[in-house]
Amino acid sequence: MNLYELKFDDQVSLNVAHVFEHAFLQGLYRHLYRVGYKYFTIWGGVGAQTYTDRILLWNNFKGNLNIAFNEYLSQSHKLNDKDIELAISSVGSEEGWPLKIIDKEGLDRQLSVLSNSKFTLVETSDNFYRLLNYKYNNDPLEFDHTLDAYKSHLIYVGINADKPIDALIFYVMRPIMLEVLDRSVRGRFGGYQSAISHDNLKRSIDNPNECALEVNYILPTSVDDLDVAESVHAVLGQIDSEWIFSHIDQVFCSFDARAHNDLFSIYGALIGAEFDYSTNIKLSDIKRFVDNLRVLEISCDKAVDMDFRSFRSEKDLYR
Repeated sequence: MNLYELKFDDQVSLNVAHVFEHAFLQGLYRHLYRVGYKYFTIWGGVGAQTYTDRILLWNNFKGNLNIAFNEYLSQSHKLNDKDIELAISSVGSEEGWPLKIIDKEGLDRQLSVLSNSKFTLVETSDNFYRLLNYKYNNDPLEFDHTLDAYKSHLIYVGINADKPIDALIFYVMRPIMLEVLDRSVRGRFGGYQSAISHDNLKRSIDNPNECALEVNYILPTSVDDLDVAESVHAVLGQIDSEWIFSHIDQVFCSFDARAHNDLFSIYGALIGAEFDYSTNIKLSDIKRFVDNLRVLEISCDKAVDMDFRSFRSEKDLYR
């Protein structure tokens, strides 16, 4: 794993740093897309966490992808108003409270400090960081403790896997589908993909050929369910079948059929360990998968309960 850090002092509040973290990652995703890594998650993952005096950033990229990643790190990262708006909404969704601007000039000044700073490689990952307390001094942002400001959107996308090969493609395409969903929902509405503790691949009891992926997003209550469905449906239809087929070895390289036979028995598709993807999977199979992929259902509920809100507002929160 490659570990980087961007340090800051008390000129920058924790909330502003957290907003910068979210905006920085969204900019990174756009950069990787522009330079040819349309679905970068097939090569690895990236994440970040904000602490009281630094933002930690990590990835498990290798080769040319890591070069593209470091190119982005070397750039300045001036944020436009849309970047800031979406990042503030995303942080509010994560924390469970709306985050509002109380000092726009101060916010711009603190974001500028971070934009002109650079992430540096951490030579050792032996250090353990934890959030000891919130910084409130000189904070241009504050949480609005408004009840019912967010709701949970449980999104189901799926296909009818009429052929065993469809079930295999659906399973292996999960990282790409999650990446596309995140680009659609967070990129447009500023939401936050919450953790799902159980396996998010589902089978329909009523339709045994139906394979579904379940993803949970926390979004402001002002976001309309139909808008979410339309946005997700649009990006699913834009998945590039030919790009995926041309990278078929990378898409399938991390898949070990022997380790997942139990999953594929559920899907009615036991895949042998010697299965040759490049020979058995055709471009027409990928196109059929994309054509059939759709939003099955979106269900909504209150995103968090009162106990969770109360806990998140405590100053001695640990992450």
